[in-house]
Amino acid sequence: MFWSDLGVEYRVERRFVVPGDFSKFIIVDAIGSSIRHNPLVLGANRRPIGAESWTYFFRVGSDVVVPENFRMLVVLVASTGSLTG
Repeated sequence: MFWSDLGVEYRVERRFVVPGDFSKFIIVDAIGSSIRHNPLVLGANRRPIGAESWTYFFRVGSDVVVPENFRMLVVLVASTGSLTG
């Protein structure tokens, strides 16, 4: 007897989980920001569209204080299904 896998589709999904102590995860807003004026806004065809714009920049950073408190868990979920339906 011979079994064939030709009519079966295999799918594998990856799901990530990062458990840990998030009190050791720091988010910092850097001091200082800037605002810029653009007097000539260009359209998709790289021609002026007759508008002006303002852009505001600021910096944000993050880091883990104690990396040993976090682990990345990768869960592989496999499923099978028929190719015909």
